[in-house]
Amino acid sequence: METTLNNLTTGKDEGSTRVKRGVSEIITDVFEPFDHRGKIVTPFDSENKRDADFQEKLSLMLLELMLDFHAWSSARPLHESDKTADRLEKEINELIETEKDQDSSTVEGVYRSDQDGSCCSDCSHSLICLLLLPPVFRPSLSGTAVVLCIYACFLHSIVICVSHTTR
Repeated sequence: METTLNNLTTGKDEGSTRVKRGVSEIITDVFEPFDHRGKIVTPFDSENKRDADFQEKLSLMLLELMLDFHAWSSARPLHESDKTADRLEKEINELIETEKDQDSSTVEGVYRSDQDGSCCSDCSHSLICLLLLPPVFRPSLSGTAVVLCIYACFLHSIVICVSHTTR
């Protein structure tokens, strides 16, 4: 241990011929210049630029994703309501065809729309039919809207005046 401590203080190793230098000699030595710009500033700037590019790309990708999601979510209810309306219309038409085959009902007058928008002029439930419709179908009763109106009446156990359609 003493030899190690001695080597540290004298600056000599066993087998080395190192000469002890004075403090003034060490201070006057010219050291290799430190390139702070190349070692610290340039890598830091390039890393910051790379981070900014990444943030910009990420922001653009997130914006595109949000726009795509908004377009999808906006189109989805319309598409689903169209599909549901088509499915309900098909089911009701099948029911009407079955009733026609069994001669249990005449439904020609149900599709007639009067000026006030009711399904048939003698139907006391036509206003209720209209109120059960989504607001989209209220302004003008197309064929699909009338079918939905009829279906809404069936759902709420409202009897549609079909019997008095033969005048």
